Amino acid sequence: MRLLRDIAEHHEKLDKISAQLEKNAGSSLRDAVDGIVSSIAIIDSRTAVMSAVQTAQIDSADHGIVYADLSGGLTWANRTFRRLVGKEGPELRRDGWMQTIHPSDLFLVTTGWAEAVRRQIDYLPSMPITYLDPEGQPFQMRVTARVIRDSEGKPLFY
Repeated sequence: MRLLRDIAEHHEKLDKISAQLEKNAGSSLRDAVDGIVSSIAIIDSRTAVMSAVQTAQIDSADHGIVYADLSGGLTWANRTFRRLVGKEGPELRRDGWMQTIHPSDLFLVTTGWAEAVRRQIDYLPSMPITYLDPEGQPFQMRVTARVIRDSEGKPLFY
């Protein structure tokens, strides 16, 4: 969206440049930029639709999926995870998810997770983690937390 705003701010300059340019097959620099802006808007809307589709698919997955920020705080949990632990999104956010870990695993999980977050590396515990269901009964679940990186390798979130 910032790109669109920057382009809009330069339209006046483009008008001046276009006025000085000889028409090339009926199009000027302004026409070319307008075409690019239109293409960006189409791509942006398609990206928004794909993002909504992916979010819906992840939310309805048969296994628990959560997102966390780079400080390790949970930011989102899908319906399956929320159902398994009997907590809603707001209760799980930041470090609220720790309430769902069985006390016998809590220290190991929190120290391992804190180290992974500190080093911005994947968290791959070798054993399943014991959680508590809505009635307080223990159940085990395998956990994999991958660092999601941008195209340049910069960590974005888990």
